[in-house]
Amino acid sequence: MSASVIICDCLTIRADRGKYYYAADELFERHSDIVKMLCDEAPGLLPTLLSGLIWRSRLTENGSRRVGYHVEHLLVSQDGQFSKALQWIAHCWIGCASTRTSSPAHSGPWQRPAACRL
Repeated sequence: MSASVIICDCLTIRADRGKYYYAADELFERHSDIVKMLCDEAPGLLPTLLSGLIWRSRLTENGSRRVGYHVEHLLVSQDGQFSKALQWIAHCWIGCASTRTSSPAHSGPWQRPAACRL
């Protein structure tokens, strides 16, 4: 619960009269492997992180809403190379999906690995 609140707080866009504040850059700078950590240790927090990287306008125009996707850190690492974040996410979700469908013995949520309890 508290980890979810911390992630949401870091990824909340705030503003004052002169500047916008959005701590995604600082989060990924300090924890460049946060996606891997969440996939390995707390996959249930991965949707919280990914949702925090999306900005949605509060206003609608002709039934449409502007959306901004802040996925730079998922695509490019700090050294300018292709990031492994998408690979980690794919492995996490593919492993979850294969575990869910591979055996009837995994039918109860208590019998699935933590990665599948998203």
